[in-house]
Amino acid sequence: MGLFDMFKDKAAELIQTAKEQVGEVTGIDLQTPVDELIDSANTTVTQAGQDLADNAGSAAEVGQNLADTAAGSAAEVGQNLADTADKTINDGMNKLTGN
Repeated sequence: MGLFDMFKDKAAELIQTAKEQVGEVTGIDLQTPVDELIDSANTTVTQAGQDLADNAGSAAEVGQNLADTAAGSAAEVGQNLADTADKTINDGMNKLTGN
């Protein structure tokens, strides 16, 4: 059971208890208004959970894009360093050999 489900179930339990106690004291039946409130809250919580999941997926995609960019940049920088070192070594060898 997920965290949202546990909160939702506990809230429904507390509302049910309050509804029964108000009904006993006042004689007013709150079944329909409270059920509508619970249904509305369930819809809101479900949508919030879905939005959170969607945003987490987007964040993961952004993270992967950053990682890919960093890896590509690191590889390019590494290759540039290797090329520069190779050229420097070749230039030095050419100077030593007189070429």
